[in-house]
Amino acid sequence: MIPGKYRSASGRTANNVNCGLHLVIQTSSLPEKNKVEFKINRETSSFPGRLLQHDLERNYSSRQGDHINLVSSSMPSFPILHRSSEEKILYSDRLTLERQKLTVCPIIDGEEHLRLLNFQHNFITRIQNISNLQRLIFLDLYDNQIEEISGLSTLRSLRVLLLGKNRIKKISNLENLKSLDVLDLHGNQITRIENVNHLCDLRVLNLARNLLGQVDNLNGLDSLTELNLRHNQITSVRDVDTLPCLQRLFLSFNNISR
Repeated sequence: MIPGKYRSASGRTANNVNCGLHLVIQTSSLPEKNKVEFKINRETSSFPGRLLQHDLERNYSSRQGDHINLVSSSMPSFPILHRSSEEKILYSDRLTLERQKLTVCPIIDGEEHLRLLNFQHNFITRIQNISNLQRLIFLDLYDNQIEEISGLSTLRSLRVLLLGKNRIKKISNLENLKSLDVLDLHGNQITRIENVNHLCDLRVLNLARNLLGQVDNLNGLDSLTELNLRHNQITSVRDVDTLPCLQRLFLSFNNISR
């Protein structure tokens, strides 16, 4: 279950969504008659309920995605996404664009109130066009092709950032995300733990299945309770004793000799 603080105002978690959405994607350069329309019928859970588990690196392949009926194939470089006023009222705080074959983040127009946003299982290479979503607390970009952490500096309310299974090589550009509670970077190409010392509220850090050679630079993570470093190339571990709240440390499948 998603922790209570990530529930909607109605008390329902994102796991309980069961709805039909009618979305319209349109470019600013196309006339009204050239809108690209498709329907999303949400049948299963769209947001993961695994936030405090040590096995965040597990495959999500068992979960079904949204079923799409694409009316037109004329997809623009930067699509603009609109929802009807009725849909915004029904599902005002969340939006799922999972398995949409997106290569870019669409411009999400008139949705500044969103709190949960899901881009799982797409082909997105860069985080962009979400800087206006300053109420966002949950952002899921699992299983894309992102190479750099960027475009998040205005999202100061963000609590959960899921970037597992991408192509990220360096932890960077998290300076303004001081409210982060969960940071999932498993399945990337990260070689060093860095630029996280300011995340004093962070409770879960998942760096499993990366290219880490040593564990250090953990000072400042005073709230960290879970650190997942499975499946790396770690030979030495330091700074773990500086983590006052640490409860779970996972170091299996590494090169630690003693």
